[in-house]
Amino acid sequence: MLAISGENQIDIEKQLRRLTELYLVVKELIIYFEEVNPEQKSDIQPINELRNAFDHMMRVSAAVLEIEPQADAQQYILTNIDKAFGHVYRAGYDTVDYLSLTLKAVISEDLNAFSVDAISKALPEYYTTIKPDIEQINQEITG
Repeated sequence: MLAISGENQIDIEKQLRRLTELYLVVKELIIYFEEVNPEQKSDIQPINELRNAFDHMMRVSAAVLEIEPQADAQQYILTNIDKAFGHVYRAGYDTVDYLSLTLKAVISEDLNAFSVDAISKALPEYYTTIKPDIEQINQEITG
């Protein structure tokens, strides 16, 4: 096995920890999206991004295990971990984007059965606070 030592080992371990923590958050978002999506399915783009991240992590494993030795293995490993980060971030961004659109549609559909007066009485802050907040969040995600 490749001997990674010193500062590079610490950098690699820190990056792997950060990547793993990010992945776990994104995975929860994807699962939540699947649960609230009326079609109860995932979107292909975030799954494709995770597949690409996995490919970079397999390159890391191949270098660490010397299955595919690299001339500058430590830099190669850090570069591929960084590329995996990019894919996991894109998977998370895409999921949040789809999730916000889905939740906005679900809320709108659920409220369509009620009059403006009924909504105002049941949710006094809906038109003054809640709905504008939803719009602002959507703008922040897509903008």
